[in-house]
Amino acid sequence: MQLSREELLKAYRDMATIRQFEERVQDEFSKGGIPGFVHLYAGEEASAVGVCMHLGPQDQVASTHRGHGHSIAKGCDPALMMQELSRGRPGCAAAKADRCTFEYAVGSRDIAGARCRFRIARSQGQRRRFLRGA
Repeated sequence: MQLSREELLKAYRDMATIRQFEERVQDEFSKGGIPGFVHLYAGEEASAVGVCMHLGPQDQVASTHRGHGHSIAKGCDPALMMQELSRGRPGCAAAKADRCTFEYAVGSRDIAGARCRFRIARSQGQRRRFLRGA
């Protein structure tokens, strides 16, 4: 598959945004600004960007405990994500989700394998909507 110059530049910008976000998360965590523990996505940027650049707005991603890169690659605002990581501040999920979750964005979870039933139910619901033509 051949990518245009614009697509390559967008992919590079998205990967750079993810890396900068992860570096900021690490910095804030080490200063005590982010409670708990963080699982960084640094070094995996190409995976998220490469997959998500071929998805449409209606497509959803089921991520892991390292969901920051997928969230950004899928279009979440990094500033809102940072607010959410700082717990208690409204962010991309309006502080309804746990830190590192971004549940309403990509369906990630900080415990690997903990959300399999959720992901199966979500995909079944999407299939039913597709078959109904919704």
